[in-house]
This record gives sequence, C-alpha cells and structure tokens, in this order.
Amino acid sequence: MAKMHIMDKRKIKYTYFDLDGTLLNDDKIISSNTIKAINILKRNNIKIGIATGRPFILTKKIAEIIKPDLPTIAINGGLIVDKDGNLILDKFIKKKISKQIIDFLINNKIDFLVYTNNKIYFNNVTNPSWFNFLKNEMKQNSNSEEKLKIIRPTDENINKILILNQNLTNKNINKIQEYLSNFDDIYTVKSQKDVLDIMPKNITKGKALLKVESDGFINLEETMTWGDGDNDINMFNVSSLSIAMPKANSKVKSSADLSLDENNQNHIYNFVMENWT
Repeated sequence: MAKMHIMDKRKIKYTYFDLDGTLLNDDKIISSNTIKAINILKRNNIKIGIATGRPFILTKKIAEIIKPDLPTIAINGGLIVDKDGNLILDKFIKKKISKQIIDFLINNKIDFLVYTNNKIYFNNVTNPSWFNFLKNEMKQNSNSEEKLKIIRPTDENINKILILNQNLTNKNINKIQEYLSNFDDIYTVKSQKDVLDIMPKNITKGKALLKVESDGFINLEETMTWGDGDNDINMFNVSSLSIAMPKANSKVKSSADLSLDENNQNHIYNFVMENWT
C-alpha cells in the first residue's frame, strides 16, 4: 500500500471517485468499510464528488449513501448536476450522427444502451446479463422501470451510446469500430469491461473537472481522483493526485500518481486509514 507524503495529504481538499470498479465493489455495492473511508475523508474537511460513466439516474442510490458535497459528473463528463439536482452541463452527440449510429446498430442486431440526461433506451438482441443488472439498478435508483425504454427513433439529445460487447465476436467488434471511424465528432472509450462508450468528441471526465473548477466548486491543485478505467485517465491528467485501483489495466495504472495493489475489497479503506488517521 502506497503512503503519501505528508504535504500531499495536507493539500487535498477535494476528491472525486469513479463508481464501478472503484467506489463500488464486485457486487456493485459500496461496502461498509468504504463508507467509513468516505466519512474519514469528510472529517478531514475533504469534499466528496462522483465522476462516473453512468447516467445520473443510476447514481442516486450511491449519492444517498455518501452524500456528495460536490457536483456529480455523469456520462463520462457529458452531464454535470449540482447537489440540488440542477443541470450545470448537458453535452450530447449531434442528432444526425446519433441517428445514423443507432440505425447501424439496430440493423446489425447489436445490444446497446442510449443515455439521455434523464432516460435510458435499450436494444436487447442477445439478452446479455448486463440487462438484468440494468433493470435491477433502475429499480433501486428510480423505484420503477418507467425511464427504461425500448429503443425507438427519437429527437431527444443523446449524451452517450453504450455498446455491450459481452456476446459480440471479434469480427463484429471490428466491424463496429470500422463504421464508427467514419465520424469525426465522436470518440470511443472503455468505461468498463465488455462495454464500449460512444461519446461526443472532447467530452471527458477531465474536461468536466475543468468545468467544475471554473465554476468555483474545486481547485484542481487540491483535488484527488480515484478510478480504474480508460475513461478515468483524462481525470487523472488534470488532478493534483490520482489513484488507480488494483484491477486497473497497465495503461490506467501508468497514468496515475499512485496505484493500489491490495486486491481485496478494503483497498480504499486501508489507504485512507494509513494516510488520514
């Protein structure tokens, strides 16, 4: 377990956590020890924030537990919502492009999700286990599946299209990547295993943190970030101190200032205990 220099510890006043693979354990819950770690940070006057690839409606359950002090960064930076639920930022894929991509995915029988700022649409072809997880999360976060809808042509603004790779062959994945390379105004990034996020160009967690700073909520020179996915690297690049989770890949770990090496459910708690108690 890495121990910070005392000056690093003293200058941290804000911290942003990724959710899946970071703040949440393998069962997609926040453990009691991780909650204790959050409370220790708060007692040390460190303000807490969430920065996730999830849509905002799938952060509510966690927010109720950890009670973040800072605006929530959702959909890889495509959406920023303050602690009172007010939109600070809402960035989306150009409608012409999103329609073309959705048509392509439907025609090729690809499993995918579409995130807007308050709904999730889906195309479930091969019934990957991801859909059972999604329905369960919707029930826990929204008390209903009302905002989970079968994909249809829509004029709504789309923040992200998420392709589910779980049942795809390498040939299909390559076909999708080749098609997406035709568009200059989007990029793709992996936020979790078995998914591929399609995002508007230049929309990242790092850009969102810069926005949160420019609006006066944080000072990035005093901000610590935690993550495990490729979509966290931009966040690492703009924060003062970045911490990669044990299961992060080598690219993510090499982008972080520190990498936790305890492959158990208590790595956040142990790190916080070592450095702030």
